[in-house]
Amino acid sequence: MKSSQEVKHLLILAIVCWFAFFHNNSAQKVGIMEARNLVTAHEMVEYNNWIVPTMNGELRLEKPPLPTWIAAIVEIISPDNIALQRGIAGCMAILLIYFLYLMAFALSKDRTFAFISSLILSTSLYVVIMGRTATWDIYCHTFMLMAIYYLYNAFHKEGSAWKEFVLSGIFMGLSFLSKGPVAFFALLLPFLISFIVVYKPSLNGKIKPILVMITIMLILSFWWPVYLYFNHIEEAMYVAQKESTAWVNHNVKPWYRYLSFPVQSGLWTIFLTISLIFPYAKNRFEPHREYRFMMIWTLMAVFLLSLFPEKKERYLFPVLIPAACCVAFYLSYIFRELRSNRLKRYERLVFNISVLIPTLICY
Repeated sequence: MKSSQEVKHLLILAIVCWFAFFHNNSAQKVGIMEARNLVTAHEMVEYNNWIVPTMNGELRLEKPPLPTWIAAIVEIISPDNIALQRGIAGCMAILLIYFLYLMAFALSKDRTFAFISSLILSTSLYVVIMGRTATWDIYCHTFMLMAIYYLYNAFHKEGSAWKEFVLSGIFMGLSFLSKGPVAFFALLLPFLISFIVVYKPSLNGKIKPILVMITIMLILSFWWPVYLYFNHIEEAMYVAQKESTAWVNHNVKPWYRYLSFPVQSGLWTIFLTISLIFPYAKNRFEPHREYRFMMIWTLMAVFLLSLFPEKKERYLFPVLIPAACCVAFYLSYIFRELRSNRLKRYERLVFNISVLIPTLICY
């Protein structure tokens, strides 16, 4: 049964999410990525090609089919309804916010910290953008955060934790079916690196459920690519080569392009920058180990994404998930020190400036 505090938190988050993702969401013009996705969904319904999607009558194999299936079902229910299509993306964004709440609480055992983390994520610039547009990034990263939440709990639970590992494998597979290996590289891999470095998890009694988790993930992830291999091998190989070439030759930017990643959080830019200054944070933010875990996760995600020559701002979207918790650690410290009247003068000044600048921008 949910506590009254949790119910209050979730109610406030629901109101924020309504305005962030749903309110007047049809006002913006349909973007090119949305148009491609919705044309594919329309043809999936019109031509009954649910396994091998097409766009303008030609095979479109660049994206796995799960989000297109969802969009096609929406198209059956309410044809050409852009508000509803974007609303489904908004629902996925709500799931993302809710599972960060659960993850942050599992991490800190503090519901206020979990609420602050989720509130920050729900109001971060690129999260709002992704939750208001019918694009597929929100699907793969939401499913992967769900997988990470159950994986985190599995390693912190006594015994084999079969349920958690099975659920993690299912959501990993759904993430791959949404946009291939994107979330595996941008979200899961930096999580695993940080988790191993900080927590040094034990595998005692967990080898078999881990193998089952991997098996479930592989089956869900690769049945569609295997089907394409046996039925459309030439087209599939061409698309694979084209996509791999794009990562190397398209939108090539220098490695330091992503150093501006805090800007993607919008209003939280200054707060996020301060929260990642480790010499300042290491003896102030509590709990210390959990802060190090989220900080390493954030910075490792930026580092791994920087390795690819192709760089787009929307690729930084998954970085904002652990980054929201980093900001929450900083704000929790500020609020704690303010209550006890121990906040230093320069810290108060920096905090006031950090609040003033986005306030003036909004005004």
